[in-house]
Amino acid sequence: MARFSDINKGPELADAYAKMQIWRVKSRAAKRTDFIASRSKPTTARWQREKGYILPFNSMGVTTFFETMLLDTTQTISPDRAAAAARNLASDFVVTLAQLPGTGVTTFKVPKYTFAKIMCSDRDGTGVQKQSRLTDIPYLQYRTFGASSPIGRNQTAPATSQFAAVVVSIKANAAYDGFLTQEGSRISIIPERG
Repeated sequence: MARFSDINKGPELADAYAKMQIWRVKSRAAKRTDFIASRSKPTTARWQREKGYILPFNSMGVTTFFETMLLDTTQTISPDRAAAAARNLASDFVVTLAQLPGTGVTTFKVPKYTFAKIMCSDRDGTGVQKQSRLTDIPYLQYRTFGASSPIGRNQTAPATSQFAAVVVSIKANAAYDGFLTQEGSRISIIPERG
């Protein structure tokens, strides 16, 4: 049974309903053409990267590092809030080329290895006013930038050498809660798969 508030919206939504019915009887090709004409180009971010290293969670030593690509300290894309947060939160769990110990260290390229990673998704708070191609009802579309950084064991703190401990450590970082204060922002921490 419909609620009174839903029934009350009938007259104001009649025009949108009629436009949606016109859309429904269109052919698949016509719907596709309308979709392509109305959509905006997706926002993509190609973050600047630099060579880096991690200590994988499934290893015991602190002298064997896996090569990977880390988020660079300078970015050309604005806003770079997601990249800055991912780089900051991952900083204790990655090693840059400059931080790599000089002697007794072995590095490996492991092409099919899936590193543990931290993913930050930054949604812009204002949004862009759009209009539905089906009903002409206005809505807000938000731009979102996502960035991820690989993470591994902490070389200098053996207590945070397990994935669960690393997750606790990242969540305890003030930057974690600081990033999440903006509405729509999200952080995911994903385990490695070797």
